[in-house]
Amino acid sequence: MSNTGGSFGKDRVGAGVLAEMPAYRGGWRDGRFGPVGTFGRGREVAAWEGVDRVAYYRGYREGLRVRRMLG
Repeated sequence: MSNTGGSFGKDRVGAGVLAEMPAYRGGWRDGRFGPVGTFGRGREVAAWEGVDRVAYYRGYREGLRVRRMLG
């Protein structure tokens, strides 16, 4: 993973580390089993900040991908 500098670059975390975070797991669960079309309006995403919020978004996206794949 390259670091392009700036304030965002120093906060980068690898995907494997994100997947281990509680925020990622919560996002995955919401994406996989939560109500459809409620992303961004729920209280869950509002509870996370910074790297945790990124982890939640990535987890949500992956959970939604699995939901669509499995039907």
